[in-house]
Amino acid sequence: MDYLEKMEEFNKCSVDAVYFIKKYCYIDGFDKGFIPLDLYSFQEDLILEYEQNDFNIVLKARQLGITTITIAYILHEVMFNSNVKVLFVAPNQGMVDCIVDKLRIMIRIIQGKYPSWLPEKFEDGRDFIFYYGSSIKIISDIGAMGVMDEEEKKKDLIVFDEFAFQNKNWELWKKYKLLLEEDGKVIIYSTANPDKESLSGFFFQKLYQNDGEQGEYNFKPTKLIWDVHPEKDQKWFDNMVSFGMSCVDQEYLCKWSNA
Repeated sequence: MDYLEKMEEFNKCSVDAVYFIKKYCYIDGFDKGFIPLDLYSFQEDLILEYEQNDFNIVLKARQLGITTITIAYILHEVMFNSNVKVLFVAPNQGMVDCIVDKLRIMIRIIQGKYPSWLPEKFEDGRDFIFYYGSSIKIISDIGAMGVMDEEEKKKDLIVFDEFAFQNKNWELWKKYKLLLEEDGKVIIYSTANPDKESLSGFFFQKLYQNDGEQGEYNFKPTKLIWDVHPEKDQKWFDNMVSFGMSCVDQEYLCKWSNA
């Protein structure tokens, strides 16, 4: 591409997150090497929901790739907007490491092709700082419960991964919603927690249903059960059940365990 073609492509990506993700975001295909993140239609629809709504909450089945496409979406936000501060909260350190690895792969491949598109300032473990003032900070729920740094900046986007499984998520929400900019955005997604005694699972349910005090935030709910995935059919589901899959109602049918 010559300079003008690169600028046209950059501008096209900046206004179309789905186009950018499908063409420029890669994932680790293991024995296949790095492969393009080719979105399914339900994933494209969810990206559009992210773009159109400030407060998104997703009740989802497992194995739908929601964490991966959300990582790609926030990369788009920091690449094509200046001074965007993102906080990504995961349910444990293992998920923090997984998210960091996925994001690092996407960044490195884009930098290899178009270094001027994504001039990364530096990476410090779980923090990604970019020129133009944007940043992504990835922490676990336990880390997020620490004392808030006095220098902690306001956030433009906060993401909670598998929120129903995060430790004392109601306290996390109470704490970090105070960091939101006036026009800030929130993305929460999770499988329903199968533990009937889980307060974190119950709080996620309350947020999803816009119940009580939480209703003031007007979350846009999205429900994704197992059959939205085009590669999974009734035979696949019946086999999962016949193999004694536990928690099928919560993990694949998105049913609440709490009354």
